[in-house]
Amino acid sequence: MKPKHWFLSTLLVLLLVPNGFAAGGPSEWAPKDALIYCGIVNCDETWSSLQNTMSYKLFKDPAVKDIADPMSKVFENVKKYVAKKMDLDSVKELEIAPHGGVALFAVGAPPKADEDAPQIHFTAVMEMGPDHEKSVALLKKIAKSLQKKGARKESKKIAGTEVLTFKIPESTADDEATPNETDRRDEDLETLLEDMDLDPATQIMVAQFIDNASFTKISYAIYEKKLILGDDADVVIGTVRRLSQKSEDRLANDRAVKTTRKYCARNANVEFLLNLPAIFEISKSVDPENAKEMVAVGLDAMGPVVMTIEFAPEENIETRMRGFVSIKANSGSLANILRMQNIKTTPPPSVPNDTCTYFGINLNPKLILEEILKITERIDPVAAAQMRASMQITHQDGSTLLIGKDFIDQLLGPATFVMTATAPYETEQMNFFVSLQHRSQDAIRRVLGAMPPGTVLSNEMRGATIYESPMVPVPGLAIGVTERALIPLGTKKSIEAFIRSEGQADRGLAQNPAFRAAAKHVPKESTVVFYQDQLAWLDAEIAIRKKGDISLDAPPMFGTPAGDMLRLMVLQNGYEKIAPENLDAIRKYQSASLLTVSTEPEGLRLTAVAVPSVQKGK
Repeated sequence: MKPKHWFLSTLLVLLLVPNGFAAGGPSEWAPKDALIYCGIVNCDETWSSLQNTMSYKLFKDPAVKDIADPMSKVFENVKKYVAKKMDLDSVKELEIAPHGGVALFAVGAPPKADEDAPQIHFTAVMEMGPDHEKSVALLKKIAKSLQKKGARKESKKIAGTEVLTFKIPESTADDEATPNETDRRDEDLETLLEDMDLDPATQIMVAQFIDNASFTKISYAIYEKKLILGDDADVVIGTVRRLSQKSEDRLANDRAVKTTRKYCARNANVEFLLNLPAIFEISKSVDPENAKEMVAVGLDAMGPVVMTIEFAPEENIETRMRGFVSIKANSGSLANILRMQNIKTTPPPSVPNDTCTYFGINLNPKLILEEILKITERIDPVAAAQMRASMQITHQDGSTLLIGKDFIDQLLGPATFVMTATAPYETEQMNFFVSLQHRSQDAIRRVLGAMPPGTVLSNEMRGATIYESPMVPVPGLAIGVTERALIPLGTKKSIEAFIRSEGQADRGLAQNPAFRAAAKHVPKESTVVFYQDQLAWLDAEIAIRKKGDISLDAPPMFGTPAGDMLRLMVLQNGYEKIAPENLDAIRKYQSASLLTVSTEPEGLRLTAVAVPSVQKGK
């Protein structure tokens, strides 16, 4: 693998392969020191469940052909390219799939003497079921093609199983390639990318990924109807040994994985692990100085990230994700920042019923500032001193503002971001605000009152103060200070609604049927909450596109009201390539999603669920 691309390739595999760890399942096939692991417990069952989800049905609906057809074309073109590189007679030879469990994992080692990047090797273990014989035949054909190109064959036996490796020497694959061969390879890739019609950034990613898959080496074995395929013979041999013996070197036996099992599903469709401690050890061998900074931040206190994903349409659940990351107790700055205090997941009354996006986090601004200063002090004492000095502002009248003591220390969690959209989705019906709690209304007013004369205009409403500035380039924005909260940014209309709702109960998003349907599946207390109603976004997009006064082809210019900027944001919902007349047809596929993060004694628990949106009359 080309050193400069090892991280990109790792990330792309994570994105391209679906994310508890079932007893006796794929996690038994991967080693404890796997950097990354993705497992599908049973491909046939997972595929069956996935086909019943609204997301899959949406992709198959003719209404989204303007999105689905180009995506299908990408996959078809990649298959054609791969078939050509492998000297296959037909693309149909690639039309095989696993039917049981699948484990995909990566292991790492320090860089070789002449390289800067670590060695990363990917391996797949697959139960092919009915496609077993076809997959073996395909591997033999690929091996034969490699031998024609100069690949050397190596064979080793382990536990009565033959491990075959075919590798084209680098000098043969690269240095000795004729100019015509090099040109032909480049032309094949260029033709593929042109046919895909991708945006430039995606085109670069696809090109690098395909370029890394150099088709110069393959190592494989068949053990008890399991196909083991990788790019390194030693890893494949180790996998055969693990399967054939009662080895403790199994990911399922890892102590950290066992600890997190109670927070994840035991019989999920998909399993995922990101081994942060192992990645940290690899990074130390690559860049010791960078590793010292990671220790200063506290990254060495993080355990593996373990996640499970379920598709449960029969329970009226699109997807349900449960995850956990362990954090060592009393381990310093990063742990102190991340382990926030749990509060009720239910949003406060200030979050309106017509909210389409809501984010809340129970941060502690004072503690975060203190920990950031500690981290900076450990890494660069000079920078820390400069940072402290910059936190004191002297005004023209000689008075001093201490940003930490006079402002940051006065702020409290939770911090929230709220976006609302109400029919008919005109400028006045699109609003948002950001809010935090505070210790002292007077202290916050003093800070805002120190602004230069004429830059801020204020008016009172029910004991609260609303600040507006004629210097703000986006009309309609304001700042609000109430008895309990600071609203550092929001539309004036949303701030006025916030003031009217403060102190009230039994109202707002907490009473919304879509939110309530999702909230049944997450913890009642959490530190982080993210909610989005895709149907609310889509209804806004339908109305805005029908009116046609704003479009992505002619976006609002500088000085446009905040509500119209939000309307433009709605048009970037991911459906912009779908014809306007087809948008109504996909309303039935929309979902409401809710994600929470909760602090637990051993670390952080993540829960996410997507449920069908509550359909409203049109």
